[in-house]
Amino acid sequence: MFSVLLELPEFEVVNQEIFLTHYFVHVEKKAEEERCIYCGFHSSVVHDKRTRKVRDLPILNKPLYVNLYVNRYRCQ
Repeated sequence: MFSVLLELPEFEVVNQEIFLTHYFVHVEKKAEEERCIYCGFHSSVVHDKRTRKVRDLPILNKPLYVNLYVNRYRCQ
């Protein structure tokens, strides 16, 4: 299988797909809790999950798309 080094230590590669026209890598964040941007306290209560598709630099003249699985946390 094709291995991609993304240089993103806070994310873990879940799946990699190779197509004729592009590469697709699925990653998710390793952290199980996040700090609230408003109050500064840590929270581990997930209230939503989002997927973000990001285009990265091409590899071997094919575009690379990164699919990020991101949890949204509720502040206590």
